[in-house]
Amino acid sequence: MQFKKKLFSEARKTLELAVEDKAAQHIEIYDHLGDVCIALGDREAAIRAWEKGLEHATDSRRDQTTRTNVSRKLEQAKSKSASK
Repeated sequence: MQFKKKLFSEARKTLELAVEDKAAQHIEIYDHLGDVCIALGDREAAIRAWEKGLEHATDSRRDQTTRTNVSRKLEQAKSKSASK
């Protein structure tokens, strides 16, 4: 909700708190955190979030779809970092 309202700083704080809970570590939460970091201009933090998210992907169809999307975002972010 905070992301949709473009309250990126607040969203980042909420998501960072969420991933501190080991039971809440899920690829979708890390994906959202990466998106927020990109929106805030913090590409390196986004890359770290997406990489961590990939570590938490399960074999479920939903997670595998998210894995594909996160992998694309990660590849784009890394290529932009390399071109600087």
